[in-house]
Amino acid sequence: MTGRMALKRLTASDLTLFAFQFRTAPAGKQKAINMNKDVFIDLFFPALRTVPQKTRYPIDLYLYGPGLAGELNIQRKILLQEKNWRLNGELINNPDNNPDRFNILLPGDIAVMEFNIGPEPETLRIVLIAQGVDDDVQIHHALSIILGTNTMVEVSSAYLGEVVQGISLPSNHSIRGFILSNELESVALGSERATESLLTIPSRAPVSLDSLQRARESAGRIGLLGEQLVSDYFHSRLESGAIHGYHWTSYVDAISPFDFWYSIDGKERILVDAKTTSGIFDNPIHVSLSELRRAAIKLERYDIYRVYNASETTGFGLLVILEDIGEFAASILQTLNTLPAGVSSDGISFKPSLVVTHRIEPLELRLAEPKDE
Repeated sequence: MTGRMALKRLTASDLTLFAFQFRTAPAGKQKAINMNKDVFIDLFFPALRTVPQKTRYPIDLYLYGPGLAGELNIQRKILLQEKNWRLNGELINNPDNNPDRFNILLPGDIAVMEFNIGPEPETLRIVLIAQGVDDDVQIHHALSIILGTNTMVEVSSAYLGEVVQGISLPSNHSIRGFILSNELESVALGSERATESLLTIPSRAPVSLDSLQRARESAGRIGLLGEQLVSDYFHSRLESGAIHGYHWTSYVDAISPFDFWYSIDGKERILVDAKTTSGIFDNPIHVSLSELRRAAIKLERYDIYRVYNASETTGFGLLVILEDIGEFAASILQTLNTLPAGVSSDGISFKPSLVVTHRIEPLELRLAEPKDE
C-alpha cells in the first residue's frame, strides 16, 4: 500500500546527517534532516500534536539512490528537538560496497519520502535525487518545478507517476518503486513483462493481495470507461452521418472476441476491440487468444481502439486507432502454433507502437453529458 508521500528539498543543514557532508562541508552540528511541521505533523501525523510526552520515534529507514544505487536499510529516529521535528541519529556513512555513494549530494538535491500510514511514524523510505547524477537529472528538474519555492510538499503516487511518464528513466530507477499504479495496472491486465519489471525495482515495497485486487478492480473500471468513451464516440459519428450504424457487442456478450462493430455503408462490418489504460500510449496492452484468432481470420477488418490517459475523475481519454491488425495477429498465431504439444498461451501483451506504421494524432474523448429527460 502506498504511504504518505512528500518531496523535500535538502538544505546544507539537512545534509549534515551524511558523514561526508558533515565533515567536508560543515553547515552547523545539526546531524539531522528537518521535517516541515505543516506537512509532517499537520498532514501526516496530526496525533503527534497531542502526545508531547513522547518525542522520540524509532524509524526503520530505507535509502535508495542517488542514481541507481540500491537499498540501504538502517535504523534511525524521528524526534522533537528545539520545537522542530527531525530525522536524526547516527551519521549516515557510505556503505562499504559503494564508498562514494552519498558524496555527490549537494544543497538543492531532493528526497522523495514515503512514510507509513498510521498514527505514528514507524517506517520511512527515501529516494535521493541528485542534480549531479546523470540518471537523476531529468527527474530532479521535474520535481524542482513541483516544489517551487517550498522546501517540503505533499505529493501523491499518482501525480508522481504522471510526472515520470514524460521522462526517460532507466527501468530499474528506484523512483519507479514509489509509483506502482501504472505497473500494477499492467500486471492486473496480464502483462508478464510488467511483473518482471516490478521485480527488478530495488525500492519496490511488497505488493499485497489487497493492493493487487484493488489494481484489478481499477483496471476493470478503466476498461469499462474506455468502452463507454468509444461508444459515445461512435454515437457522435452516427449522429453526424459519418457511419451507418454501430453495436456495443461486449455490453451484451462479455466474452465476445471484440467489443464493437460499426458499418460505414450498412453492408460491411468493421470489428473494434477497445484497449484502455490510465497510463501512456505505449503501455503494453493484452490481447487474448480468442481476440487474436478473430482478427487473424481477416474476413472482417479488425481494429484496436487504443484509449490511454483515461481518467475516472474527468471522464477523459485519448484515442489512437490501430487499423486492421489482421496480419499482425496472424503472424503472432503462427509463432504460438509452434509451441510443443500440450503447451498453449492464453494471449499476448505488446506495445501498441509495434503496429503503428505512421504518426497518428490522438483524438480527444470525453464522456457525453447525460441528457435531460
